[in-house]
Amino acid sequence: MKLEGVVESFLTYGEYEIHCKLIVESMEKLGGIRKKVRKFRILTSQTLIAHERTPRKERRVRNHKVRILVY
Repeated sequence: MKLEGVVESFLTYGEYEIHCKLIVESMEKLGGIRKKVRKFRILTSQTLIAHERTPRKERRVRNHKVRILVY
């Protein structure tokens, strides 16, 4: 079965049996996928939300490294 947003999935052994990586446009879409997964009678699940970092530029000021966000 395929779920919308899943870009990678792995079978694992141990505490977690399946690891899935999803990319979604909004938290609402993530909630919809979560509801579909819950219908599979899964006992427990964990969600880790990651955000892509913006590139940073480094420069030296008074002998200290300073990171400046570039947007």
